[in-house]
Amino acid sequence: MKLRLKQIGTEDIRTVELHRLKNAGQNGASHLVKIDDHEQEIHLQADGSGRGWMTQQGRVSCFYTYTQDDRTHVWLDGEVYELENVNSAPRRGGKSGAAIISDTLKSPMPGTILQIVAKPGAGFEAHESLIVMESMKMEMSLSVPHSGTVTEILCSEGDLVEQGAILVRLGDA
Repeated sequence: MKLRLKQIGTEDIRTVELHRLKNAGQNGASHLVKIDDHEQEIHLQADGSGRGWMTQQGRVSCFYTYTQDDRTHVWLDGEVYELENVNSAPRRGGKSGAAIISDTLKSPMPGTILQIVAKPGAGFEAHESLIVMESMKMEMSLSVPHSGTVTEILCSEGDLVEQGAILVRLGDA
């Protein structure tokens, strides 16, 4: 499986190849991961709630995931990454690729709302910042991959929100 990997807060986008090596039932599965020219075996175990553990060279790291549309946000070791399946991901910036339309903007992880950029009734462009939140001492700008209109804001500055909480309801442009 080929995935597009973007570290949130940077413009660095890489292609990742992920190949399942073996399934260990309740104990997860082993995968071969290739990023650029570097290959490494990892073992993934998830509990079904978006939380899991990755073992890499004997080191165990906890991770959290949240999926919205075709994008999966992953929190791992204090960093947030966005993954998209290369074969199903919409093209960014091209006229021939249409983005998947979402009617909500959800929190990719638990955190604090720092700033609400969006205004009810206002229009926005694709990838325009709608909410700024902080999680694990990292500030993130939240957006969606399409243009539209803000229909309702469901959070306030200073709110502590859970992963998956609906922050903004969206409508057509």
